[in-house]
Amino acid sequence: MPGPKGWISLHRKLQNNWVWKADKKFTKGQAWVDILLLVNHEPGTVFFNSEVVQVDEGEHITSEIKLSERWGWSRTKVRNFLDLLEEDGMILNKKEKGKRTRLKVLNYGDYQKSENNGRTIKKQGNPPKRDNRKNNRKTGSNPYDDSDNAEVENNKKTGKKTGDEQCNPTKKNTNNNYNKLNNNKPSASGKSDNESGDEFSIHQQENGFYNYPEEFEKIYNLYPSHRGTKKSHWRKWAATRRKGVPQEALEQAVKAYAAECKRNGTDEQYIKQLKTFVGPDEHWREYLNKNTESDQEDKEQKRLEEMRRKQLERIEKYG
Repeated sequence: MPGPKGWISLHRKLQNNWVWKADKKFTKGQAWVDILLLVNHEPGTVFFNSEVVQVDEGEHITSEIKLSERWGWSRTKVRNFLDLLEEDGMILNKKEKGKRTRLKVLNYGDYQKSENNGRTIKKQGNPPKRDNRKNNRKTGSNPYDDSDNAEVENNKKTGKKTGDEQCNPTKKNTNNNYNKLNNNKPSASGKSDNESGDEFSIHQQENGFYNYPEEFEKIYNLYPSHRGTKKSHWRKWAATRRKGVPQEALEQAVKAYAAECKRNGTDEQYIKQLKTFVGPDEHWREYLNKNTESDQEDKEQKRLEEMRRKQLERIEKYG
């Protein structure tokens, strides 16, 4: 059975409708549509936390706290949902200063425009004018027929190119937005479209699981928390390694951070996610020299404990 085709336009007034606000907690589908409604339809500026911020088309400035309150979710659920959207190639989720989050919907034009000989369709579903309907009845044509799709299907059979393809042979049909969104998913050949073909890349096995580099597996196993998706952690690690950051430095920082969390008894919900630790904000640099410091602290602690033990032995022996 063929899937649904075409698209509809939604007005932002939907967000004020009682149906939209009926349930306190959003569904994942509702949250995704809400993002599409929130992002800017054209470049502009917004005022966020006492600061003027530039925003491009398809972007929205917000924070995990604001989305948590808006959707009725916990911050962890919001964070995991945005990670899933980013992993699926639907958005970019960029953390900025002051707990600010910049969401960018990828291929935003696919949700707002329909390519038809270069024209942008602003309204959809309006019936043709009366005189056109008369002409259509005479010719037997369907005024609501998707002429672009009909032309494409007919050209597939005859081998004829469309007008757009004749003028621009490199132009691809963009009617199927679902396929475009899935371009970032692993292909049938077992390779991920996101990989660069280097030693930091991943490959999908026949069982559907990914084969991660040994260096990443070591970092992943050393890290004190595995919250978040493994693939999202790998992306940040691979990007950092491709910048020339040595694996030894990351391992040293991870070991130091893990030791600190263990000493302090840090609850897992307060442990940074691995992708945050090795990501562009470079939190790992804070822990490069802490291995030496922690070793010295451990040695000093052992020395003091040994001194106390000997003192207790003298007290017991001599009174």
